[in-house]
Amino acid sequence: MALARTDQGFKDLQLKHPTIPDDALWVYYEVWADSEDEAAAWATVRADARYETWFPGNLTDEGEVRYSEDRYSGVRQSYDDVLSSIGVNPALFQDQITGLMQGEVMDDEFATRVGEVYDRIVSASDSIKQYYATEYGIEGLTTEALIAGALDSSIGSDVLSGQLSIAEVGGEAAESGFSLSIGRVDELVEGGMTRGKANDLFQEAETLIPILDVLAKRHHDPDDDFDIEEFIAADFFKDPAQNLRMRRMMSQERSLFGARSTAARDRTGAMTGLLAD
Repeated sequence: MALARTDQGFKDLQLKHPTIPDDALWVYYEVWADSEDEAAAWATVRADARYETWFPGNLTDEGEVRYSEDRYSGVRQSYDDVLSSIGVNPALFQDQITGLMQGEVMDDEFATRVGEVYDRIVSASDSIKQYYATEYGIEGLTTEALIAGALDSSIGSDVLSGQLSIAEVGGEAAESGFSLSIGRVDELVEGGMTRGKANDLFQEAETLIPILDVLAKRHHDPDDDFDIEEFIAADFFKDPAQNLRMRRMMSQERSLFGARSTAARDRTGAMTGLLAD
């Protein structure tokens, strides 16, 4: 029998598979109308040279499908909806989305990934955005650029979370005027540094390092300066040598100036700063 796209059977298929492109559905219909064999109909669709255009990224190297065609369309629509929800045009991300389909990144994982980047980077300070963009090779600080950098299908969720944490800590350091290598920031994150802890530490460092640096010179400390690396060692990593050095300089200063100065102590009793009376 002659088939036409106006046939009721084809219209019924369109209602049953509303997300499938009409051209793909027509290939399906031509086989199904003759045999009513769904498996054969889908096999014909998957063998068509246009399949990669209809369902980019859905075929494996072995020619198997990653998702059923209906599921594929649903996942991609879910991706688009997530991007639209944060004001990003999904059309700008179709290549990344194809990569995610090939990596079999499920839609709920995608939503979590985008949400994390948006909450922790896009909505963060410019220093954190800049650190993230610089260290991970992202061009520009637009929302689209930052999100695109996170949608690399080769980056797993754990790796991405680590990148976000590194950007937060590195960005907090930069906010207070300190430049740390990504390797050093990674050590801090591995040691348990969070954005909140970083904010507290670098703000304190911003105040105390100039004081400690002056004391190192004034009291002829063997290492006659005091910098952010030494502060991190003393304050975060609890290095005994740096803590002793800080206490010794504070003690010398207190002995020299007596009641004109007071030393602040942290929870352990170690000297952490010098404030003029």
